[in-house]
Amino acid sequence: MPYALLINPPIHDFAAFDLWMKPLGLLYAGAALEAAGWRVELLDCLDRLHPSCPAPAGKTQPRLQRFGCGAFPTQTLPAPEPLHDVPRTYRRFGLPPEIVRQELARRTRPDLIAVTSMMTYWYPGVFEAVALARDALPGIPIVLGGVYATLCTDHAEAASGADYVVAGAGEEKLLALAGQIAAAGSEVDLSSLRPAYHLMGRLTSISVLTSRGCPFGCTYCASRLLCKGFTQRDVDQVVNEIDALTDRCGVREVAFYDDALLVDARSHIVPILRALRRRRPELRFHTPNGLHARMVDEELARELRQSRFTTIRLSFETASEQRQIDSNRKITNNELRQVIRTLLAAGYTHREIEVYVLMGLPGQEIEELDETLRFVHDAGGWIKIAQFSPIPGTEEFERARRLNPAITHEPLLHNNSIFSAACGPDRFAPFQRMKRLANTLNAALARGQDEES
Repeated sequence: MPYALLINPPIHDFAAFDLWMKPLGLLYAGAALEAAGWRVELLDCLDRLHPSCPAPAGKTQPRLQRFGCGAFPTQTLPAPEPLHDVPRTYRRFGLPPEIVRQELARRTRPDLIAVTSMMTYWYPGVFEAVALARDALPGIPIVLGGVYATLCTDHAEAASGADYVVAGAGEEKLLALAGQIAAAGSEVDLSSLRPAYHLMGRLTSISVLTSRGCPFGCTYCASRLLCKGFTQRDVDQVVNEIDALTDRCGVREVAFYDDALLVDARSHIVPILRALRRRRPELRFHTPNGLHARMVDEELARELRQSRFTTIRLSFETASEQRQIDSNRKITNNELRQVIRTLLAAGYTHREIEVYVLMGLPGQEIEELDETLRFVHDAGGWIKIAQFSPIPGTEEFERARRLNPAITHEPLLHNNSIFSAACGPDRFAPFQRMKRLANTLNAALARGQDEES
């Protein structure tokens, strides 16, 4: 039986946090290989619950925070030259290199190694994983896929050290490569696959996709570049998957990573939640990706609340009406106010209604950001700042490139901590002021909520 080793690489960045983060693409690839007759193992360099993973200073166990999230182990690294002037500490997040080497050394020699990738500016961790695998297991074909491989294919082919770079949805392409390396089994029905969570170690949550792609075209989003079109999975298939996975993994925290979870809600997410409410009433649901707030009406808000939908994050981005129009106008200011009122009426608190605000958009003046933060606060939402990262192939990337042409050739410059010149000549101070303002406004909202209760 041919054997494939999958690797989820570490992260090199100024900040990273396990917010129900799972290598879903890699888990689907593993399921596809197993269906084709391969034996598959996973080396997850972001496994913060790994038996050999060092606990935080002064702790005996990895630190767990609410709803199964938590911090990765870290090591300080010298910042790469393009990031040297960022006034933050650059770190490696994940298993230390010596543990990764030990894990590689104990593996049977595979026939194929598949490495995934996430943010474009996280490629140093990807390169590290490829190099460690190449050193420990020389001569084995290495396939690189994922977000960075798709959005920066030329860069990955030139510099990653992988033998093959797969762009886009990778299961079918990986199976084709695997078939060239070793005889594969019968034809695989990709639509019926479940992510291979059995390959992972101890879990505190699962992440799922009920759909792929997005029918919208926001100017800052990569969804349409990573997945062509928009398809929703069968309701019963999703329900059975979540039921089986949460039971097998012994978890009750479920994160939806859809880009458009609420599309056709009454025929999709509503029946999913109702069925799970009957089968698994102890489950809690979360959305790290922003929801299309315009789609939340009174009925849907009640369904979310009754189904223990715990983490609500709304995509808003900016209170600038012109920028809303320019970026696909998925919500207006008045609509956000109404949605927040609707969620409050359904039983959510102000603290539970988190609203994403994008900071550092190309051409964004500090006054726009200040206005947006104050608007969200006045509307009753909890401000959740998201720093802008220019994504190759999007309209905002083209605008950002006019301000900083170097981002075309160096993905490190996509880092959301460095692309801050859009707020003015001082690259970092305006952002720090806005973060402090957001914290002040949120604290005031919390005090008001406490007084009401």
